[in-house]
Amino acid sequence: DAVPAAAAEKLSVSESRKWLNGSGSITVTYEGHTDEEITVKAKASSAVTVTVGDWDDNRCIINLTPKKDKNTSLTVTVGEESVTVRLYMLREKERTGEELYEYMKKAMVEIHCTDSVGQVYIGSGFFIGNGLVLTNHHVVEAASEITILDYYDNEYPVKKIYGMDADKDLILIKVSGSNSGALTIADSVTGGERIYNMGSPAGLTGSFVTGLVANDGYPIDGTDYIQLSMPTGIGSGGGPIVNSKGRVLGVMTLVVNAAQNITMAVDCGEISAFLNSLTSKDRMSMSAFFKTTAIDTKFGVIIFVVVFSVDDGEIFNDG
Repeated sequence: DAVPAAAAEKLSVSESRKWLNGSGSITVTYEGHTDEEITVKAKASSAVTVTVGDWDDNRCIINLTPKKDKNTSLTVTVGEESVTVRLYMLREKERTGEELYEYMKKAMVEIHCTDSVGQVYIGSGFFIGNGLVLTNHHVVEAASEITILDYYDNEYPVKKIYGMDADKDLILIKVSGSNSGALTIADSVTGGERIYNMGSPAGLTGSFVTGLVANDGYPIDGTDYIQLSMPTGIGSGGGPIVNSKGRVLGVMTLVVNAAQNITMAVDCGEISAFLNSLTSKDRMSMSAFFKTTAIDTKFGVIIFVVVFSVDDGEIFNDG
């Protein structure tokens, strides 16, 4: 969402609250831009490096690199209009398990879904921005009602679907309320690196597990996955897989039925491509979305089982 400045007519910014784990950026838009100068001032200037790009039509990219683990604010001024962005910053560095646990629990969510015949099931997800929850499409694909709760049992009313891709098993949900944390997407994944997940397997909220990247590239039906070696369970689907710096390498998706502690996650490159492709045309009201998830009960209750077959005969089940 472009967030307009208070009482401004032309100035808006892509995010009014920005979580940074390492470098990131925000986009400034100034309608009808001609030769107006853009200035950026950080309240804690020693905590962040700010680089202002060139205007591209009415838009300008501001790149941000944290120098400290610190929360601060950024004021952007164009012409006579200003807007303030709140920054929640971490330097990109290796973190302990204890640090990652505290970091991830502020961003994780548990998703309770009720389908049109009254069956209730649980999935996982996580915040990637202000009021933006990323999860698996299969977690909500049969839902007629969705309740999203954070680690602290705060509820976030669902407002809208911002975009979905059933083939990549990803969906972005807009909720009301102010989340206390959000995760950032990694640029790449390396085989053998240490990974962490927080989700709700079997409804056990906030379960924190660790493992390794067993295979950094595994294509299934045209989507790139990473293979993981870590314990999981039904209900973990949609949860984040992060590296030791806390950046998201993938979204937990599939469980290998024929093996123990082997799972699959949608690769970070697929996640970034999905998020970057979304426009306002992809948004959908919840009433419109729920029309696509209704179960036809004319012949009784239908039980949905999602399976994926691969060439070597292994069978994958949704996580």
